[in-house]
Amino acid sequence: SCSRINVNRDLALLRAVFNWGIENGLCSRQPIKRGMFDRRAEEQSKRMEFLTDPEAERYLAACPPQFYPVALAALETGCRRNEILHLTWADVDLNNNVFTLKDTKAGKQRTVFITPRLAETLAKIKESRGAFGRVFLSRSGDAYKDVRRGHEAALKDSGIEDERKRAGKPSLRFHDLRHTFASALAKSSHDLNIVRRAPGHADIATTMRYAHLTEQQY
Repeated sequence: SCSRINVNRDLALLRAVFNWGIENGLCSRQPIKRGMFDRRAEEQSKRMEFLTDPEAERYLAACPPQFYPVALAALETGCRRNEILHLTWADVDLNNNVFTLKDTKAGKQRTVFITPRLAETLAKIKESRGAFGRVFLSRSGDAYKDVRRGHEAALKDSGIEDERKRAGKPSLRFHDLRHTFASALAKSSHDLNIVRRAPGHADIATTMRYAHLTEQQY
């Protein structure tokens, strides 16, 4: 679906270019029609689902052991899947509880704070197999290629998947763990600037989707 979303964005850009060309007399018609857009992919890209705090803990408790550190990193840092899976020990500083993302979607280097629970988990990984190469490895000891199996197992074994089906809600994606982090941050901080910076939003429009959560009182 990610590639379909990218195609939609390219089509939108081309449509805007042709509209500009028509307005300035450089072309006579608009070749990019509305029917060319993948509406389902666009709807999925705008969808924002997230776990409640109790659900997040149930999800973590049900994670397969090898997948647990990946899921914990997603829930407690809000990093994207590839940012987590490509993280190397050279970028991790457990003395100061931070790690550095050098290749982000926004194209900017970003420093991420490590929570105490994640720091403890990373320290155990470091102690068990050393601090070299990728931080998160699959059960076979190779770099992760996909997190779907672990994610789906956690949703199923926690009972969250069945609960969502009964409530008529869509299945949660791994990316929704990032939404869970940002949503919790919006509720606790009441500050959209923090919500924008922490997960590294490239577009302020993305952050504004959490605006209603910053206004809730706790």
